[in-house]
Amino acid sequence: MCKRYIGGPHGQSGVVFDRNESLPDYYLLRFPGGNSRFCVCERDSIQQECSLRSRHINDLSFIFSVFERGAAAVGLDFLSHIFWDKYLEFEEKKEAYDRIVKILERIIRIPMHQYARFFEKYQQLSATRPVKELLNPETYVEYESEIRAQPLQSEPVSENEDQPATSAQVSEKTDEQVEAEIRARIHQINVDVYMRTQEETNKRWVFEAEIKRPYFHVKPMDEPQLSNWRRYLDFEEEANDEHRVQVLFERCLVACALHEEFWQRYGKWLQSKNRKLDALGVFARATSVFIPANRPSIRLAYALLQEEQGQIEEARTLYKNLLEAVPGHVETLVKYAHFERRQNSGDVTEIFASNIVSPLLDERTKAFLTVQYANYLWHNQLSVEKARDIYEQASSKYLDNKYFWLNYLNFELAQNDNGAEQNIIDVFELIRNTATIPVDTLRDINLRYIDFLAERGTSVSLLNKIESEVGALSTAAASQLATPAVSKKRAAEETYNQPTKQARFDSPAAQHAGVATSPQASAQPYYSNQPTQQYQYPTVAGAAQPYAYQYQQYGAAAAAAAPVIPTAGAWDYSQQTTATSAYQ
Repeated sequence: MCKRYIGGPHGQSGVVFDRNESLPDYYLLRFPGGNSRFCVCERDSIQQECSLRSRHINDLSFIFSVFERGAAAVGLDFLSHIFWDKYLEFEEKKEAYDRIVKILERIIRIPMHQYARFFEKYQQLSATRPVKELLNPETYVEYESEIRAQPLQSEPVSENEDQPATSAQVSEKTDEQVEAEIRARIHQINVDVYMRTQEETNKRWVFEAEIKRPYFHVKPMDEPQLSNWRRYLDFEEEANDEHRVQVLFERCLVACALHEEFWQRYGKWLQSKNRKLDALGVFARATSVFIPANRPSIRLAYALLQEEQGQIEEARTLYKNLLEAVPGHVETLVKYAHFERRQNSGDVTEIFASNIVSPLLDERTKAFLTVQYANYLWHNQLSVEKARDIYEQASSKYLDNKYFWLNYLNFELAQNDNGAEQNIIDVFELIRNTATIPVDTLRDINLRYIDFLAERGTSVSLLNKIESEVGALSTAAASQLATPAVSKKRAAEETYNQPTKQARFDSPAAQHAGVATSPQASAQPYYSNQPTQQYQYPTVAGAAQPYAYQYQQYGAAAAAAAPVIPTAGAWDYSQQTTATSAYQ
């Protein structure tokens, strides 16, 4: 017998099999049902598997189980008519017409391609079968009793025209009449089923017509088709038929296997249905085969779910492997640090401290990690002094980093101990004298300084001094706005009389644009404990973009240097590098 060798996936040992056995047959025998994480063509594989089993196996009960497993997996697929044809063909060879009727009753309720052909076949076959095969015993008894409870009345008759007619005679219906009425009821029910199926099919036909590539391909899919899959999934999720949604997700991932967004969406949907183990399986399929290691987003979601399910060591390994694949990826660093914090590990300090001095990170990223480290010491270790030391040590390193200075200021403003006033004043003076942040931002901080001194300060002389300095700066700025056609005095008056729209100082838009905020219109005092400003994780060499967790960028320089973001979820092949192309 001629043999040939085929290797296993990912370097696993191969097997020798019969030369006369086709590769699809071998594949189906090794990965029955197409449920393996290596399967990318589930519907076609199940159709071929059913055909293979019916040809080579004589155990009918086993073959029935294969077909039923296939029906559960892909029977609701819009293009599953080929599978159902094979199922019906097998039953027809066995002349199992009672089973054929039951199968057709299932098919005519499925919105699918060629639904009308199956309905016509069902109508023709049901007309030749005993009526008891068309209903379950309980329904048949119910229908029969209802019909027999309605007696058949004959027409009133009289012997001659001069005599009045006698009353109508009441008689029971014959079995043939009962069967005819039951068939009429069944026909009407089936017509209603057909109309509903037709309506549901037409709704889905809009999306099906736009699917140009239902098979797997290594080339990225174009945006119109991706958008169509998104809308199709939206439609099925809104219909809220869990089985149909899952079937569509599996079908979508055949064509969109290299697009991270659909794997993540599938996993999140399964989690929303409290199917956490199924979600773990989806993430495992995605990260082990299809999504390269330099796409951290889905791996971060995977690690979070592993942690939730108590798989702590697996989650820790995933974080570490991800940092090896994409060194210096800030989002992974922060999430890994907080993962260790939740495990009460002593590694959190080491993670922050080692990466703050890492040569792989730029100064902007180090400033962000410094703030995160200080917040950890403040909120989790409840050590205000340690957090203050971190800020003080870093204050000479990040003179031009607005994010650092604003968080340092908010940190001190949130304190209310005996030395809080002097510490806050020290930070304000440090910013005014040493920081090289934009002028508009410095003006906002000056206004916050005035508010603080007016509402929490104890030195009126310092308040007068700062108000005079800020007023002089405002006058100079207003003078620069005057045009030759308008006097400096008029320009200054218009500048000060024009109302200024108040923007929250912690708003990313306000900080990005450097909006001048009016203390009189402020919804809250400047010294209140404002939320930490969001942060846009910087691009790391070798990391493909975009990531699912996007943080608001800050600063005009950051906006100008923002990388061009490709289509969300698509696998951008141009960004694959030698260092990050390895799969996890």
